[in-house]
Amino acid sequence: MSSNSNKIFISNDKCEIRILENGDLLIKGFLPINELSEVLFSKERRSFFKERIISGAFKDVLDKQKKPPLLLINHNYDKDFKLRDFTYYEDKMGLHFTYTIEPTEELMSNLSKITRLSFGFVCKSDYWIEVKNKGKNYNYVRVITSFDHIKEISILLDVEPAYTNTRVYCGSNKKEIEEMETIEFISRIKNVIKESRGKQIKDIKDFIAKHRKT
Repeated sequence: MSSNSNKIFISNDKCEIRILENGDLLIKGFLPINELSEVLFSKERRSFFKERIISGAFKDVLDKQKKPPLLLINHNYDKDFKLRDFTYYEDKMGLHFTYTIEPTEELMSNLSKITRLSFGFVCKSDYWIEVKNKGKNYNYVRVITSFDHIKEISILLDVEPAYTNTRVYCGSNKKEIEEMETIEFISRIKNVIKESRGKQIKDIKDFIAKHRKT
């Protein structure tokens, strides 16, 4: 798309950043449920494990939380974003959420380093299943049945998440993008016409100058 060359629409293989007309960003993300995480390590059990979150756990806690989770970069609480709005819903695949934020220079200058999403939480209830298969590289599966609260959701820069199926999409209202792309397209057409006319005038002047010499 032609808008890849300007600041309205920025993309890489992990996310898309589309800036709203007022300068804000929409960040849409996804956190999976009912699937195993990457291998983690439990200090308490001194064992490797994988983690799974059951259906309803995200929705139940977010419905009760008075404040939305902070949006951070790499779990750094010193660099949270100015939040305009937060919405969410959970389906059979996982938690889908949308933040509207004020963009920061750090985020905009590190788009190519985004690896996916992660989140920080306090667990309310869980249980552990011992893995009998000795061929596995982990000893337990931790099943989280409920959260006490979700503290934050992080955009990861050069860091791999516990759940690799997380996704982040940063974008604006489609209509606004199309309108802005149309304005840019018209501007480019005008520039092409201007450049073309300039070249034609130059060619005519060169032709006249050449024949005057002869």
